[in-house]
Amino acid sequence: MLDELERAIDTAHASELPLELPRLRKLIDRLVELWLQQVRMAERAGALDDTHAGPARVVTETCQLPFRQAARDVRAARALEALPVLAGAFAAGDAPAHHVRLVAAAVDPARAAAIGGFDVTLTEWAGQRDTGLVHAVVHRIRETISADRGVQRANDVYEQRHVHLSTSLDRVGFLDGQLDPEGTEYVSTAFEHRMEADPDTDGDKHRTRAQRRADALVDICRHYLRTHHAEPPTDARRGQPHISGVVTVELLAAHATPAAADHNELDFAGPIAADTWRRLSCDCSIHRIVMRGRRETLDLGRLTRTVPGPLWRALVARDKHCTHRGCFAPPAFCEAHHIAHWADGGPTNLANLRLLCWRHHRAHHEGRAPDATYETRAGP
Repeated sequence: MLDELERAIDTAHASELPLELPRLRKLIDRLVELWLQQVRMAERAGALDDTHAGPARVVTETCQLPFRQAARDVRAARALEALPVLAGAFAAGDAPAHHVRLVAAAVDPARAAAIGGFDVTLTEWAGQRDTGLVHAVVHRIRETISADRGVQRANDVYEQRHVHLSTSLDRVGFLDGQLDPEGTEYVSTAFEHRMEADPDTDGDKHRTRAQRRADALVDICRHYLRTHHAEPPTDARRGQPHISGVVTVELLAAHATPAAADHNELDFAGPIAADTWRRLSCDCSIHRIVMRGRRETLDLGRLTRTVPGPLWRALVARDKHCTHRGCFAPPAFCEAHHIAHWADGGPTNLANLRLLCWRHHRAHHEGRAPDATYETRAGP
């Protein structure tokens, strides 16, 4: 039987004729149904028994599946026994696999009998196209049959919240985590608001939705660090984000040498490019530490602010928003950019400053947005 299935798949691969995608998708779902059926049969027959591992672990090791997926499939195979109407619709191709798995995830030993009473209703909804509606119906039914109206489930999900942030050897950050429904709503809403306020402008490189979401996350964090100690009347100008690092004087010079970049790194993220340092130092607080080589400290300076509050307010009054052509990001999401960098002798005065949003400030310093992209502003 499986030999015939393999040959049919090989024939489809070899054919140059286009396949009907909806029908192919239904066939894939029917294969998933067959897979779950076989998983349950194997468990009943004792083929998944192991002295030191449960059925999901055996499926993981023998079928080369991630453990989470194997455990989900074992649970789904068991759950379909409590929902015979849904199982029949699934076998007939009348319910997609992702909806069946969504329903099956709500079935556990304590609720199997009760949720079985909603078999017909769940089957009707599982055949619908809108996954959000299916999820909502499953949630309502699960709350209905729970004595505490879902409070325990909500608490369980909340306790599972976590966020992991790690860096690779080349200092690329990897973010992974899980949020409870309320937290997901807050984060999703914040993302959507920030993404809507930061569209691509003329001349920008097109960003995918995932890239725009990444930019939104960093922007929200920047905005929090800048404003969480805000003072009136400036509000969004209490100070720059508290990013700490070490940079050599040579790196900030106009012609940095490769040797000068040996000791230029952020406290958490590690080494960064010379042009990135020059952007960060456009408008920041600097604590001067003059060193000879890596070990000998020659001088400790005092903290100085590159762009003081009154100058910032004058800059905001003049530019009003990001000066990149077509961008209207408000001052709260902007930085003061030195047209002639202060490390190159550029003065810190209104004539030599422009408001740039964080994204376009980075684009300028990392070499993708020349000064010609600025909009004309009234003189100082």
